[in-house]
Amino acid sequence: MRRITLISRLMWEALLYTVTIASALVLVFVYAAAMVDPTDTAWFVPFALAAPVIFVVNLFWTLFWTIRWKSIALVPLLLLLAGIPVIARHVQIPLFQHYAQEQRSDLKLMSYNVHTFHNPSWHWSADSIARFIKMTSPDIVALQEYYSTSTKTADSLRHIMSGYPHISIHYIRKESPDAGFGLAIFSRHKIVDTHKIPFNDKNGAMYADLLIDRDTIRLFNCHLQTTNITDNDISFVKSGARSHHEASFGNILAKIKDNSVKRARQAGVIADLISESPYPVVVCGDFNDVPASYTYTRMSKGLKDCFKRAGRGYAHSFHDFFEVFNVDYIMYDPQRFKCVYYNSPSLSFSDHNPVIVRLKAAEKK
Repeated sequence: MRRITLISRLMWEALLYTVTIASALVLVFVYAAAMVDPTDTAWFVPFALAAPVIFVVNLFWTLFWTIRWKSIALVPLLLLLAGIPVIARHVQIPLFQHYAQEQRSDLKLMSYNVHTFHNPSWHWSADSIARFIKMTSPDIVALQEYYSTSTKTADSLRHIMSGYPHISIHYIRKESPDAGFGLAIFSRHKIVDTHKIPFNDKNGAMYADLLIDRDTIRLFNCHLQTTNITDNDISFVKSGARSHHEASFGNILAKIKDNSVKRARQAGVIADLISESPYPVVVCGDFNDVPASYTYTRMSKGLKDCFKRAGRGYAHSFHDFFEVFNVDYIMYDPQRFKCVYYNSPSLSFSDHNPVIVRLKAAEKK
């Protein structure tokens, strides 16, 4: 009986060792997703989406084996430590962080995917969004999925967004000369030049050169390739694949991989424009991709992520899929700025949360 018990225990421990090693291997795939261009291979893309869960699983195995004083605990532990730069894109522990009082010299920015000014129940939310913006009082507001129509005109939107004399709108899809769907920048600082970066009829980017005091900065406002995940797909996942909608995990994964390739190409276009900018840059918008993605890595090259610099807790900006995904970012040139405040409040005016930051002038070395 003792022999049977010993064999059973050894088999169980061997199984746990195998699961631990497999979990660590999957963690390597997460890091690969952040580095490997999906146009070369999209095989790693799903692991970027599952990154938060994979981090937690490996932390569990680290603690589990540490308590049992087993050296295998070093495998997930060392891999977690090696991936701190990627993990920090998702979560920040503010041990010594505090937000200084806002100064007049601070540059306050908001990036917000306003979902065509409709809340998740598809009720018009432009007035609520405008009130929130006025209450928050950013110096610059970058909007994605901006939308005006013959009844909800651009002039009426400018009216409720009063206080921003400098406006630039990029209609990705026009419905009339002064109505359509796209991107917008509202600014208290003078806009001296703008440039449109079209991708398709749903997505695009723009930049505006803004005169701030005596300096010029280039602000990129981006809305990258959507996932094309439908409500049926979301219901399918939330129901644990028990629903009878026309969806399957295979179809969902195919959409994710295909659109990741498109986003990677778009990110490359924007990254090239960033590197060519004669001015310090700030990049914001809805990237439609997670922090462990290649898109994030490409877009953030040479820049600092405001969440990594001043965020607190777990970053998530998108309401669907159990509110676990962060796809909205503000990044900046560290030679010109330093982020001293970050907030992404949970609001019901859109299917995204806004991102609000304060930037200070970087200390000259």
